[in-house]
Amino acid sequence: MFTFDAVALGADIRKLRENGVAVANKSDDVARMALGGLKAGNVTQSALTVTVLAAHGNPKTPKGKAVDSINGLRYAKGGEAARNCFKAIFEIDDNFKAYGESVPAIGEAIDAFVTKAEGAAKGVYALRDSIRALVKAKLQADDPASAEAEKEAEAEKEAEGKAPALSPVEHAKGVLASVADYIGKLPADVLAGVQGELVAVMAAIETASASLAPVEHKEAA
Repeated sequence: MFTFDAVALGADIRKLRENGVAVANKSDDVARMALGGLKAGNVTQSALTVTVLAAHGNPKTPKGKAVDSINGLRYAKGGEAARNCFKAIFEIDDNFKAYGESVPAIGEAIDAFVTKAEGAAKGVYALRDSIRALVKAKLQADDPASAEAEKEAEAEKEAEGKAPALSPVEHAKGVLASVADYIGKLPADVLAGVQGELVAVMAAIETASASLAPVEHKEAA
C-alpha cells in the first residue's frame, strides 16, 4: 500500500539536485512518491512546486525576482534534472485528471509505476510517453475525422522531406550537368588558370565511363 512521505520526497529531491542527470533512477524515486501523493490526494502540484524550489535554494531570476514555477529551476544550480522530472510528473497528473475516468488504463499505469509492479513503465519518462499514447488514442477514437486528417498531414510532411531516389544514370547526368554549368560560369582568367586541372577531371570522367560494360542489343529474329 502506498504511503506518502514528504520528508523522504524532500531528501530524494536534494539527492537529485546533487547528482543531476547522472542517476536517472533518482528521478524515478522522486516521481513515484510525487505521483503517488498526487493520485491519492495527499499533495498538490502547488505544494510540490514549493517543495522542489525550496530544495534548490528558492532560486531567483537574473533580475533578482523570486520564481514560482517549475521552469524557474533553470536558474538553480543543478536544477535541470528536477525541472525535467517535475514537468513529466505534472504532465502525467494533468492527463490523469483530464482523462483518467474515461481511460482507466492511465490510472492503472500510474499505480503500477508507483508500486513497481511487474510490467510497469521503466522510468518516469517512459510512463509519460505511454500515457501520451493512451490520450492520443482516446482523442482519435472520439474524433475519427480529425485523426484521419492528422495522419494525412503527417504523411504529407514525411513525403515532403523525402526526395525521390535517382537512378545511377540520372545521378550521373545531374553531376555532369553541374560540372558543365560550373565551368561555363567561370571567368576567362580563372578558367585559364585551372584549365589543366579541369582537363584532368574530364579525363577521369571519361576513364570511368570507359569502365562501364557495353550493353548488347540483340536484333529481333
